Amino acid sequence: MPQTPVFFAQIWGFRGPVGGDPAIQPTNCVTLDLGGRTVILDAGTGLRFFVESRQPLQGDLWVLLSGHGGEQISGIANLAALQFPGRVHIGGTSDTRRPFKTLIQNSLGNRFDMSRLSLYTLVEGRFNMWPDVAVQALFSNHPGATLAFRIFHKGRSLVYCPANSIGTGKSLSDFNEKFLQFIRGAEVLIHDARYRHADLAAHAGEGHSSSKLIAEAASREGVRDLVLFGLDINYTREQCQEILDETRGELAKQHSSLQVQLAKTGLQIGV
Repeated sequence: MPQTPVFFAQIWGFRGPVGGDPAIQPTNCVTLDLGGRTVILDAGTGLRFFVESRQPLQGDLWVLLSGHGGEQISGIANLAALQFPGRVHIGGTSDTRRPFKTLIQNSLGNRFDMSRLSLYTLVEGRFNMWPDVAVQALFSNHPGATLAFRIFHKGRSLVYCPANSIGTGKSLSDFNEKFLQFIRGAEVLIHDARYRHADLAAHAGEGHSSSKLIAEAASREGVRDLVLFGLDINYTREQCQEILDETRGELAKQHSSLQVQLAKTGLQIGV
């Protein structure tokens, strides 16, 4: 019997950074609804759609940024249009090119009330956003300082990892073990699946994964639901469906219980 969800995730943006209409191909933004409290995972162009949905917000708002690129912060100025009584807490990694505070304040723009802002430079580790909501951060295998997050609430957890390379080579073995432990037993895993497995070798060193690799890892570590995130913008809708079908087919051969779906704007997942 399916368990009743204790919190929900909703995807507002999920494609990689490349040309095209941002209304059709919005970049990274996932929100978590934890009993009226909200966490925003990345603030790409998809954030605009969350703001326009006018969902009720209570108390403080948390924004966790996996990195500093356009995929993660190009829509952050939309926070100024949100109406709610609390503070805005934004956490992300330090950037050697400019201080985190400067980056965020410049990106928010003049319409945002800076007196409501709290900023946190994040490293690996675990902390509480609220007494009953914790987050664990892990640096992923991706160029630059890039984080993955695991959010815990009422005995359930969701992992958000939008940019990460996993593999079986010796050079990755130490990270792989750390990463596998990080996702182990999560109810939901939203993970980078940028390339079809046959295309991955041509993009070595870019810090991305294939659906095959992450599905194998998720199945092995007892993840319940996998969402394939950030497929390359050059894949057609039909090719993306083929990737999903291939992944499900391989899991079926292994008699895996892992459920897999493609990220899409508006997709809601119970955790």
